[in-house]
Amino acid sequence: MNIHNFNILYDSGCKMTKSIQKQDEIFYAESLSKDIGQNWIIKSSPDEQNWPDLIVMADDETFGLEVRYYFKDENSTGSPLKKKESQRQKLLKELSNRYYEKRHNPIHLKISGQFSSQSIDQIFDTLLKVNGKEWEVIEKEIIIENARAQLVIRFLPDSFQNYKRWIYRDDNIGWVRRISDVEIENLAKLKSKKLDKYKQNVKKVSLLIVANRIKSSGRVQVENTMKINTYGFNKVYFYIYPLDAVIYECH
Repeated sequence: MNIHNFNILYDSGCKMTKSIQKQDEIFYAESLSKDIGQNWIIKSSPDEQNWPDLIVMADDETFGLEVRYYFKDENSTGSPLKKKESQRQKLLKELSNRYYEKRHNPIHLKISGQFSSQSIDQIFDTLLKVNGKEWEVIEKEIIIENARAQLVIRFLPDSFQNYKRWIYRDDNIGWVRRISDVEIENLAKLKSKKLDKYKQNVKKVSLLIVANRIKSSGRVQVENTMKINTYGFNKVYFYIYPLDAVIYECH
């Protein structure tokens, strides 16, 4: 596909506010590009029914990039670990919003141990009572439903106003699952069902499979690095963010 023609199509039909999911897809694609020494220009596709998730311009080549996330405990109904992580992220957002409605002192909060919808009120009350100097770290241990919760509160400068990148630390640890090339090949097969439709608009399409190693749900390790059937994808990137990428090429 001609890059100039795509830019016209993109500018006329795809200027829209990117969803959080689309922002994540672009973020991981850009991170992969840097990690493998490429300089990709990445844009959302004009229409995900007929196009892959992203359009990538690399040197003189334009290709589509389909994005798929992988979780170590996923099954036919999804990933229980990812579901719980998402629930706790929503709770952290709710907690930070409530905090900044009452106080203007920016903080970075790390929580470990007991943390659920039943514990938010108690954690919130604790945060309102704690005061500290710029960059000071204060640790608080509280008992919630007969279980311990550890709060690590770092007070930030005013320039970090409304800082909300708070963390539930237990989501960042966990066992590592080894996955085989056969499993990766099966993922490529499942994602290849719309390839014929996509290739009517962009000749080459690659697949990006992302496992976010920062989260417990994405703590995986590739068992082998043998050749696989890419099922029509030009390349399959298995990206264990932010550690490594295994690249399978079409043969």
